[in-house]
Amino acid sequence: MFCETEAEAFADPARELIFEVAGAYLERRGITAAELVFDPAQHQALLNDGARFQEILQRIALLQGQHTRRPVSERMKELTALAEAAMRRVETQAASLSDFTALDQALERNLLTGTNLDGWVRAGAAFARLLKARNGWAKRWELQMAEPIIQPLTALPRLAGLDPGAIPDLPNRDMAPDPCPHRQLGGRRQGELEFRDFL
Repeated sequence: MFCETEAEAFADPARELIFEVAGAYLERRGITAAELVFDPAQHQALLNDGARFQEILQRIALLQGQHTRRPVSERMKELTALAEAAMRRVETQAASLSDFTALDQALERNLLTGTNLDGWVRAGAAFARLLKARNGWAKRWELQMAEPIIQPLTALPRLAGLDPGAIPDLPNRDMAPDPCPHRQLGGRRQGELEFRDFL
């Protein structure tokens, strides 16, 4: 990926390149390339991390210099200017976002869509904010899992004013057949196969 414009700097291939050259940094920080690109707090952390910002840009310039045969120092100047402009745009768009903490709020406010560069950057900043919120989800899940186990019900309580009627036997000629060709097969063997396929 050879970024010449800010739009190209925010595109998927640019984030893939960032992931390729900055993978160790991203892993150490526990963030994704999208968070590095679209979160102003991550920009500041990168700039505060010694020469890491320049190191990442230099790796990109070296990779791109191999393909274009342009001087690395020239490309470094271009990439630095491009990255700084992109960071300013992200900061502006992130600051324009309304307060939200959940995906449904972001969707309701159309924060994850855009029709121009600023809209795409705002959507990226909203997405990065949602990614930060995932850590809160994990903490809430762990707290809930640590709660004492309740005793299972021995029977379902009857609902007042509701008569379920007779439960039909299968097959029932009054009910239409339900072929459901893509139904997941049940049983332990099928579950283990599905689990191994997932891993």
